[in-house]
Amino acid sequence: MTKIKHTRKVIDKASDIMTAFYGLNSNNIDNIYRNSNNPFDMIINAFKFGYVQGFKAAKADNNKIGCEV
Repeated sequence: MTKIKHTRKVIDKASDIMTAFYGLNSNNIDNIYRNSNNPFDMIINAFKFGYVQGFKAAKADNNKIGCEV
Protein backbone atom coordinates (compact mmCIF):
# COMPACT_ATOMS: atom_id res chain seq x y z
CA MET A 1 0.00 0.00 0.00
CA THR A 2 1.29 3.44 -0.91
CA LYS A 3 1.88 5.89 1.92
CA ILE A 4 0.04 9.21 1.58
CA LYS A 5 2.44 11.96 2.61
CA HIS A 6 0.18 14.98 2.29
CA THR A 7 -3.21 14.00 3.67
CA ARG A 8 -4.58 17.54 3.57
CA LYS A 9 -3.68 17.92 -0.12
CA VAL A 10 -5.50 14.68 -0.93
CA ILE A 11 -8.59 15.88 0.95
CA ASP A 12 -8.51 19.29 -0.75
CA LYS A 13 -8.12 17.71 -4.19
CA ALA A 14 -11.04 15.36 -3.51
CA SER A 15 -13.19 18.32 -2.50
CA ASP A 16 -12.49 19.95 -5.86
CA ILE A 17 -13.60 16.94 -7.93
CA MET A 18 -16.46 15.49 -5.85
CA THR A 19 -20.06 16.06 -6.84
CA ALA A 20 -22.64 16.80 -4.16
CA PHE A 21 -24.69 13.78 -5.24
CA TYR A 22 -22.00 11.37 -4.03
CA GLY A 23 -20.73 13.48 -1.14
CA LEU A 24 -21.33 13.45 2.58
CA ASN A 25 -24.04 15.66 4.07
CA SER A 26 -25.02 16.49 7.64
CA ASN A 27 -27.71 13.79 7.71
CA ASN A 28 -25.14 11.17 6.70
CA ILE A 29 -22.75 12.41 9.39
CA ASP A 30 -25.47 12.33 12.05
CA ASN A 31 -26.49 8.82 11.02
CA ILE A 32 -22.90 7.58 11.10
CA TYR A 33 -22.43 9.20 14.53
CA ARG A 34 -25.61 7.69 15.98
CA ASN A 35 -24.82 4.21 14.64
CA SER A 36 -21.24 4.04 15.89
CA ASN A 37 -20.15 2.67 19.25
CA ASN A 38 -17.01 4.77 19.68
CA PRO A 39 -14.80 7.22 17.75
CA PHE A 40 -12.84 4.46 16.01
CA ASP A 41 -16.04 2.73 14.91
CA MET A 42 -17.27 6.10 13.61
CA ILE A 43 -14.13 6.56 11.51
CA ILE A 44 -14.45 3.06 10.08
CA ASN A 45 -18.14 3.57 9.31
CA ALA A 46 -17.41 6.91 7.61
CA PHE A 47 -14.70 5.23 5.52
CA LYS A 48 -17.09 2.45 4.49
CA PHE A 49 -19.73 5.02 3.55
CA GLY A 50 -17.19 6.96 1.49
CA TYR A 51 -16.00 3.78 -0.21
CA VAL A 52 -19.53 2.87 -1.26
CA GLN A 53 -20.23 6.43 -2.43
CA GLY A 54 -17.02 6.35 -4.46
CA PHE A 55 -17.97 3.03 -6.01
CA LYS A 56 -21.37 4.41 -7.00
CA ALA A 57 -19.73 7.49 -8.53
CA ALA A 58 -17.27 5.35 -10.49
CA LYS A 59 -20.07 3.10 -11.70
CA ALA A 60 -22.10 6.12 -12.85
CA ASP A 61 -19.10 7.54 -14.70
CA ASN A 62 -18.43 4.21 -16.39
CA ASN A 63 -22.08 3.86 -17.38
CA LYS A 64 -21.84 7.24 -19.13
CA ILE A 65 -19.11 5.89 -21.39
CA GLY A 66 -20.48 2.37 -21.73
CA CYS A 67 -18.10 0.45 -19.44
CA GLU A 68 -18.94 -2.07 -16.74
CA VAL A 69 -17.65 -2.05 -13.17
